Amino acid sequence: MTTAQTIPRRNEVNERDTWDLRPLFKSDAAWRRAYAQLERDTKKFQEFRGTLGTSAQALRDCCAFEAAFEEKAERVGAYAVLKAMEDLANGVYQAMMAQFERLATRAAEAASFIAPEIRAIPRKKMAAFLEDPVLEPFRFQIEKLLRYRPHILSFKEERLLAMQGEVAQTPDRIFGQLNDADLKFGFVTDEEGRRVELTQSSLRVLLESPERRVRKTAFTKLSDVYR
Repeated sequence: MTTAQTIPRRNEVNERDTWDLRPLFKSDAAWRRAYAQLERDTKKFQEFRGTLGTSAQALRDCCAFEAAFEEKAERVGAYAVLKAMEDLANGVYQAMMAQFERLATRAAEAASFIAPEIRAIPRKKMAAFLEDPVLEPFRFQIEKLLRYRPHILSFKEERLLAMQGEVAQTPDRIFGQLNDADLKFGFVTDEEGRRVELTQSSLRVLLESPERRVRKTAFTKLSDVYR
């Protein structure tokens, strides 16, 4: 009797065949501590609101805070997403990824004043600011932003766009989990007589089979599930 080829569960995969996320965080507990700090830092954006046009130093301080925040957010977000991708059926890590996405939306909303405030700085004043050495590390970033000056919206409009981030991401995340974890497509007998579990990963191999029967069966079984 031919043994069916199935996709192993996450806890059945040899550790040497998995990615090592310890360079990001040693444990989930360490991630939660970093997440909590990032959540606190989100509220600090408001300390810079209304100050960016007062001096080059004030603009530099805001740019430096935003850069440091984004660096920390990249680590927190990468860990959450990669852990969620390990096993799409693991509710713990799916919740962590959703938690980070909600925080990212709140952070984007909190920082939405930055681009409009920079845009509002008069050209001559900004030119003087950019001559100050304290802004040298952020010169390229600011000049790039100023090139888009005609396309930057008002603070209220930028804030509104930032607020819809989570709403826009949710349908795609739900479909991804349904498509990659929840839907079952059955098995296909390949050209060598092996029963292969049909998944999004095995589909490509089956569609490249030299036998038309295998290709047709794989495609039909997959498409039937979506009907």
